[in-house]
Amino acid sequence: LLTLLASAMLVTVVAAMSYALYLRFNPTRAYHSFISHQKAEAAAQARLLQMHLQSLTGRKVFLDSDHLTNLEMLSVVVRSQIGILVALVTGGMLRRPWCALEIVVANRSHRSAFVVQTPSFAAPTEDELGDLGAYLDNSDQGIAALGVTMHDIVAAYRSLLSEA
Repeated sequence: LLTLLASAMLVTVVAAMSYALYLRFNPTRAYHSFISHQKAEAAAQARLLQMHLQSLTGRKVFLDSDHLTNLEMLSVVVRSQIGILVALVTGGMLRRPWCALEIVVANRSHRSAFVVQTPSFAAPTEDELGDLGAYLDNSDQGIAALGVTMHDIVAAYRSLLSEA
């Protein structure tokens, strides 16, 4: 029974890695753009933005509530399946670890970024960027296990905000 369970887990891991490699090297982008947002503050605005972008481009726009089925695949999608990261920045968006992950992966993957600022948004100060562990909400949510460091987040935030 233990051998059967271990074999099943190995097959699952190999299948997931194969799919991730396929997505990584597949040159076709499944989505025109990816809307990074904080659900609690901007779910309705993100939906409206998605509908507008899809209407303008005639292509699919990734919105997590529609397309995300597995958090582990989030970075794969951002890295290999989108053309543009659209950051819908609200008061708390940059404090969210999963939003930070999306921004870091887009930055590392040299994806174009477009910032949509809401009136509640205030860019983090240099002091807040210097103590990112205190700035981020629930900073222990596991993005470090995905290879994201505080230095990566600061660099990605600076790059993103220079686009604003």
